[in-house]
Amino acid sequence: MGKSFSSPEEVDSAASRLNHEIQVAYSSATTHLPAATCRRWDLPLRLQRALQHKRNLQRLWPRTRCPRVKRDLNRVALELRQELCRSLTKAPAPVCPLFDKTGMRRYAAKDRAEILAEHLEKQFTLHPASDSHSIVRHHEEVEHRVRKFLSAPIPSLPGDYYVSPTETARAIFRLPKRKAPGLDGIPTIAIKQLPRRAMVAMTRLFNGILRTGHFPACWKTGRVIAIPKAGKDPQLASSQRPITLLSHIAKLFERVLLRRLLRHLTPRQEQFGFRSGHSTTLQLARVLHHMAVEHNRGRRTVGVFLDIEKAFDRVAPGLLYKLIENRIPPALVRTVASFLKDRDFTCLSPCLYAVYTDDISTLTDQLQHWEDVVLALYADDSAYLASSRRADLAAAKLQRVLDLLPDWLDRWRVAEVEWQTRVRYLGVQIDRSMRMAAQVEHVIHQSRARGACLPSASIAPAAPSQSRLIRLHPFPAHVRSSSMVRTLFKLTKRGSKPSRTSPYG
Repeated sequence: MGKSFSSPEEVDSAASRLNHEIQVAYSSATTHLPAATCRRWDLPLRLQRALQHKRNLQRLWPRTRCPRVKRDLNRVALELRQELCRSLTKAPAPVCPLFDKTGMRRYAAKDRAEILAEHLEKQFTLHPASDSHSIVRHHEEVEHRVRKFLSAPIPSLPGDYYVSPTETARAIFRLPKRKAPGLDGIPTIAIKQLPRRAMVAMTRLFNGILRTGHFPACWKTGRVIAIPKAGKDPQLASSQRPITLLSHIAKLFERVLLRRLLRHLTPRQEQFGFRSGHSTTLQLARVLHHMAVEHNRGRRTVGVFLDIEKAFDRVAPGLLYKLIENRIPPALVRTVASFLKDRDFTCLSPCLYAVYTDDISTLTDQLQHWEDVVLALYADDSAYLASSRRADLAAAKLQRVLDLLPDWLDRWRVAEVEWQTRVRYLGVQIDRSMRMAAQVEHVIHQSRARGACLPSASIAPAAPSQSRLIRLHPFPAHVRSSSMVRTLFKLTKRGSKPSRTSPYG
């Protein structure tokens, strides 16, 4: 590879060559084992070696009685137990047909792929614009600003924006090991074994992308796997969750680009999604604590929970406009524009979506000193909360915010999910009395369903078993009230009665 790249064609050629060289090296260094027909060899090679290591330790422990051998035996046995139990829930799902536009069931793989492709094409289409004159004019201004920016020459980046081989090696070291490869078939294990010369070539390619602002086209192609959504009809294309397997080398560059974007982006304080030191638990604690405090003060809380439809699929070109307004370096904006062209979002999606919704409507500058409207954001889930002595007064304050939302949604071509009366925020169902009865019932139902998947084991009182009993205890988390903890305790106590006949009781 050359030392520098000055055109998009050179970047595409270098990316294709790098992929090809790694594929050839990975293929020549891989040994393919013949398929075995014995059931004992159905386990992966690492589990077979772990089983053999466990048997060796079992033979060594009675002869030596060494505490170190016993510790190693317990550790290996625990790891094996966890791996084998995890395989219980990895049963292959049956292949279901899909309904086409005419309502006919299609069983052939090619027909199902065409149905999914049509659905995804519709899903990634921008939300239709409003007919309002002001909204249409706003969209024209946004598109004109973006076109003018992209047609201008790219100023060079400062020296500290370019990538060093040390940063590339650090990013490779942090790659997860158990991730499926993309369409190029290069796993993360192969990338971790690259020599320094290959890392330097990869670094030059990354710097060429930043210099030209062109994302390689071969990195935009991936393998799409459809996973049925829980609780929905698997025969509908809309009930399938598409998972795109992309090149791990492309994901490396996306992480490098993300670090440079974060220098100029500061998410608003209400946004808890995809931020360091923030989580769904903290956002739930914040929302539930506010509702509980207002309830203890005798005040009514009115909430509106919004979910953006296909949030990570329909944000361009308004996103580029907001990046320009945030004074991001032009070379980085040009790279993001090339990254978003003709493709789906990946690990950059959370950060870019936070930028896209950073100006969501609020009443920060329009509230009186006695008014309070709380905004809670987590990715594409938004919640507005208002409290007052009377529910109608709280709803009136909240309505002032909702009156501003339609204009913001139309300006940035965002569609919200249909309204529902059942409140479910970040996976937790919130009821009117704050007892979390519906959420606890849902958790109990899930635990029973998981328990039914486990093999039943009978405990004989006369013959002591070598396996220890599993005792379940309710975990009083902050998202469950004390009354529901007592309900869980009764259920677990009722289910643990047979253990009294056990010799371990």
